[in-house]
Amino acid sequence: MKVVSGELANGLVHAADMRVAGVVVLIVAVSVGVLAFHRSRQSANEAAAVGNLKTLAKAEFVLLNEDGFYGTIDDLVHSRFLDAQFKSPISGYNFAVIPSQFNFLATASRTSAFIGRYEYFITGDGVVRYSKNSELAPPGRAGLPVE
Repeated sequence: MKVVSGELANGLVHAADMRVAGVVVLIVAVSVGVLAFHRSRQSANEAAAVGNLKTLAKAEFVLLNEDGFYGTIDDLVHSRFLDAQFKSPISGYNFAVIPSQFNFLATASRTSAFIGRYEYFITGDGVVRYSKNSELAPPGRAGLPVE
């Protein structure tokens, strides 16, 4: 058995500590990068949902002008004022429309909490708003217009 002097042993322990510290720093850096990527992906999905609600509202306005009524997504697709992709999730959001005689309510609901932080709606006034559910809107912004 080989005996290691105190000074050499301290140097070996210090080197091992430095390797562990390096690994910890690397893990933290990767975690921060993954979280940043996840947040940017959520933001992109949310922006797409807002844009898609505006597209849906424009289709409703055309349908109203052409046929005299607001319609469902099926009505809009059948009339060729809206792409059929709106029947399935787009960028992690499901879209739905509840038409009435004088107005409509279109919603964008996330398919999971990892897809986006917020949910949105638009009505015949053409203004996209955050969900009225305070858990699905930024603090203090439930039901208010998206800026």
